[in-house]
Order: sequence, then C-alpha cells, then structure tokens
Amino acid sequence: PLSAIKLQLESLELGLNPPDRVLPAVGRNVERMQRVLDALLSLARASGQRHEPVSLVRLVQESVQLLPGEAQARVALRSSVPPTLAVPNPYLVGQCVLNLVDNAVKYTSGGVTLSLEQAPGGAVVRVRDEGGGVPEALLGKLTHTFFRVSNTVEGSGLGLAFVKHIVRTLGGRLELRNTGAGLEVTLTLPTA
Repeated sequence: PLSAIKLQLESLELGLNPPDRVLPAVGRNVERMQRVLDALLSLARASGQRHEPVSLVRLVQESVQLLPGEAQARVALRSSVPPTLAVPNPYLVGQCVLNLVDNAVKYTSGGVTLSLEQAPGGAVVRVRDEGGGVPEALLGKLTHTFFRVSNTVEGSGLGLAFVKHIVRTLGGRLELRNTGAGLEVTLTLPTA
C-alpha cells in the first residue's frame, strides 16, 4: 500500500494524474494499509493469549455470524462433530475460519460449504466454494504474504498467510486444492 500511495502522489506532483483521480486511489490504499495493520495487531495480541477451549461448532457458527447477511446466506454449515468437541485457542481458530469463509464468499459468486469432521486427535474444518478454482501454478502461492490472485477484489494478500501461520502455531495442517468445481481449503486442528 505504501508503494501505491507513493506512486499516486508522484503522478500527481508530475501532473500525470488529476487530484480527483489520485485522491480516491490514495484513500483505498490507506484503508488497505489499515486492514493490514489491524490483522498484524490482531495476530500479535492473540498469539500471547490463552483461552479456555470452546466448542468447535459454536465457534464456527459465531464466526459465520460475523459476515454480512448476504454472505451468511451463501454459507451452508455441515457438521458431523459432537457439540462437545472443543478446540484450544478459540480466538485464533475463529479468525482462521472467518478468513477462509470470507475469502470463499468474496472471490466467488456461488455457494460455500463449511464442513466440520472429527479426526483422530483433532478436527477437520473444510471450506469449499463453487467458484472456478485457482490456476494450479498459483495454488502453492496462495499462502504467501501479500500474494493476491486478483487485484479486482479488495484485499491485502494477508488472509491465507495469516491462516497458515496460525495453523502452524497451533500444530495443525493447512491444505488447498482445486476440486474441479471450486477451491477447497482444509484445516486439520488439534482438539482440547
């Protein structure tokens, strides 16, 4: 965002772009920078906190409820886990789920399936969208910091990098794959 702001201001100083074109672009990049800083602060605060384990089902339901109403309507929750299955570090797990579902809704126009399953010693959270998927050559880059497949959709390129970092910190696993009918992101997390 800082580079984009600098380029916009230089183009204004050189007379290449009028203020009515530069100022909205600078404003968008300031907002983008604010989101990046908020995400980094959130990670810094949460990584040092320890919370009591929370029901995975409840945590996922609460995360989905943080989405705007039209986005919530596109998410189908399927769970085969008992309501007593709990995860440690609920704040971090909730952020992961929210980031994954938000990305699926933001980058596709179809439905999103959020499924919960129990695994030996853990839980599996799977987010599958009905979009076009991601080119295979870019799939491995999705979790790189500041990497974005599309510049037409607002974002900072930190969401999946943030999820990857959290999952590693918690001792879990993150997998991304194209299904032929969209992208599927799978989190395998330890349970309490």
